[in-house]
Order: sequence, then structure tokens, then C-alpha cells
Amino acid sequence: MKKVVLSIDGMTCSACSNGLEKYLNKQNGIKSATVNLVMANALIEYDENILNLETLEKFVEETGFKSLGIYNENSEKKQNKNEKVKFIIFSVLAVALMYISMGHMIGLPNFSFLDMHMHPLIYAGTLLALTIAFIVYGFDIIKSGCKNLIHKAPNMDTLVAMGVITSILYSLYGMYMIAKGHHEYVENLYFVEAAVMGFFIKLGRYIDGISKDKTKEAIQKLVQITPKEAVIKVNGEEKKVTIDEIKKAGLAGHYADHGKGVYPTDATGNPWSATFFQSKGDVIADLHENLAAEQKARATYEWLLNLTDDYEIKKILGFLREREVVHYQRFGETLMHVQENLSHKNPNCK
Repeated sequence: MKKVVLSIDGMTCSACSNGLEKYLNKQNGIKSATVNLVMANALIEYDENILNLETLEKFVEETGFKSLGIYNENSEKKQNKNEKVKFIIFSVLAVALMYISMGHMIGLPNFSFLDMHMHPLIYAGTLLALTIAFIVYGFDIIKSGCKNLIHKAPNMDTLVAMGVITSILYSLYGMYMIAKGHHEYVENLYFVEAAVMGFFIKLGRYIDGISKDKTKEAIQKLVQITPKEAVIKVNGEEKKVTIDEIKKAGLAGHYADHGKGVYPTDATGNPWSATFFQSKGDVIADLHENLAAEQKARATYEWLLNLTDDYEIKKILGFLREREVVHYQRFGETLMHVQENLSHKNPNCK
């Protein structure tokens, strides 16, 4: 099995990350896949004899997202810088588009050749040209929406894609009618709505990306301040051990939850509970519980003996096992004395 972390582009909400994670985990050859929305990556453990990196990236793209290759912090920063430049350019274009289409509504001056009533076809063509630029800019939204619809997992991108495509198709029909001489259709063009819809979605994602970047930085700073070593006491002496050594000893989970506090658990991590006291209030019943407990302890020590080849450890475990056997015998003798005593006092007790 091999593990790889892929950078994923296009995830905008938990539905996106959950959908991608479910899809990846269904694929043959993938043992496990965990998608992180905040970090915009996917940790995939797969069988390299069945799959390769190109196949994994294909799986990602089948769900409407884009794989940016193996996760690399430097390449991610470069991509964020490119997105910022694109956003600034299209912000200017968005202002120009809204000025051309709506400036006359609030009395702003406009170019005569872009007057919707004097030159409706030029006006419509200009809006179309600017809208095409916005379609290219937000094509990832349309692509994601259509693919998710095909995979029967529609999301917000699907709604946006349907709105944009419908607006453009109707506007193209209106432009055709204008070319035929029906200039009244100039009032029913929706190129601007399609372009602005995509732009504001990209604006929201850009702002969301800034928040994610800050979250990533905070997480990375927390990781950096994680101690590399811990100090433990062994026979009264302090000793430095690495985190890997702590994990290997099985103490990592305990320390994360309880620090240095005493929190008794069994071998599988189940916490100690007062329900372990199986007290009935009847001396014979309680002695039988004690006998059973000693036999359970004896069996546990025998299983522990099977898990080690160390001579010294075997000596200790052997002694503890013998102790449980002796305890069982003593409780057995006590039970016999109690039963005899009760039978002597009460002929009905046997």
C-alpha cells in the first residue's frame, strides 16, 4: 500500500469534500481516502499494483474537481497569487460590463456606439464578448455542476451552471432576433446576469479562500509548536523520549486525553467503571463473583505469556498467574466454610 496527498481545486463546501471522499472510497484499489476541505487536499492510501497517480487524478476529475498533483505548499502559494491577479482583472471587467449595461439607468454617460437603442446588435455583441470572458473565468463552476449532475450528485455548482447556460441560450436567441430586425429583444438580453452570476460565485470563493489560507497558517503554526520530545519518569529518573516512542508504547492517546492524570483503562482502552464491582449483597453470590474474577485474571496472564519471549517478563507474569490461582483456592475454601456454616444454622440451606 502507498499513501499520497493530492491538492484538489474546486471544492467549495462540505458537500463537495464528502462527495469526493465517498466516490474515491468506492474505487477498486483504494484502501482509504480522506478529503480535507480546509487544506484542499486528499490523503489517499491505495494499492500501487492496481492504481497509479494518473488514475487517482482521473478519479478526482470524474467528480468535477481538478487535481493539482501531489500536495506542495510552494505551488499552492503560487496558485493563490495567480488567482489574485485573475480576480483583479475580472473585477475591472465586471465593473465595465455593468457600466455598459446599466450605466444609462442612473444617468452615467456612455459611448454612442454602445447605445442599446441606436446600435442594438453592437451592444449585444459587446455584452456577449465580455460574457464569454467570464464564462472562461468561471468554467470550472459550469464543468463541476454538469459533472455532478451526471453523477446524480447535484450541488450548488449545478444550479449556477443551469442558470448561466439557460441565460446565455436565451440571450443568443434574442441576439438572433435582433439581427433579424426585432430590436425589441434588446430589452430581454441576459448576458450580464449570466456573467455577474459566475463572477459573484468566484468572488465568494476568493473571499472563502482567504479565510481558508488563514486557517491553514494557524494549523501549520500549531503543528510547528508541537513538542518533539516528552519527559517521562522511569524508576524515579527523568528520561527524554520521542513522540514516536510514546506512540509505539501506546501512550499517545492517553496523553492526548488525560495528560499526566491517572485514568485506568483495560488493554482495549475501555475506562474503569464502578460497574466492575459485581456486588449482590449475598455472601455466597459475591464469593462466586470473586472466584470468576480470579479465573479471568488467571486467563489474562496466560494470554500475556503467549505474547512475549522475554525470560524476565515471563517470570513476572508466571508469578502473577500463580498468585491468581492461590487467590482462587483461598476464595474456594472460604466459600466452603460459609456454606457449611449456613447449612449448620439453617437446615434448609444446602
